[in-house]
Amino acid sequence: MSQCVVPFFDFSTGVCSYVVTDPHTQTCAIIDPVGDDNTDLIQEWVEASGLTVRWILETHLPLPGENLNDDQLSRLKKRFVCASTVTGSRHLKSYDRVVVGGDKICLGGVCARVLETPTRAGDAVSYRFEGAVFVGNALAAGAASTATLEKILTLPGETRLYVSRVSPCRGEELNSYRFVTSVAAERARLGKEVDTAADSMFNGAYAS
Repeated sequence: MSQCVVPFFDFSTGVCSYVVTDPHTQTCAIIDPVGDDNTDLIQEWVEASGLTVRWILETHLPLPGENLNDDQLSRLKKRFVCASTVTGSRHLKSYDRVVVGGDKICLGGVCARVLETPTRAGDAVSYRFEGAVFVGNALAAGAASTATLEKILTLPGETRLYVSRVSPCRGEELNSYRFVTSVAAERARLGKEVDTAADSMFNGAYAS
């Protein structure tokens, strides 16, 4: 079963948050929410769409001025009565679960596997749903380690990669920003030659 994805871009931080929904059960997760304006917009859309929020998923440890602070996250969780995840060795008080590679997160009939994708800034994870991976800041210029890039680029070429960090250019319109790319496109952009036979190693891993 395929999930539905809706992006919510925050101009003040250059971060794109996402709502991922299982269309059958109308259960969703919010990925990398930021700031009051961003979360207000997401809340309004979720409630107008009649969705039930099951998870708030963070791809990396909270960054000052970017991720929600403890008070903001607590208010969001209270409003939707949902749980939240984070990665890393520190269990922050507003988060309910520290995730590691191989963990499974489900929204009704739609499930994701957690991939460990650390960046130069520290611990980080990606969430791999069917045909799509939410990679957070892992593809930001100079952010990813070699091991993380290799892990992402050996996924099937058609896999969609949803990024959280978008670098806006002055004068650009929102619709010219690239929120989603693909493994094949990133291989080409980075000049990486990947043995496509390796793709089969990952097929079906998101739900198994």
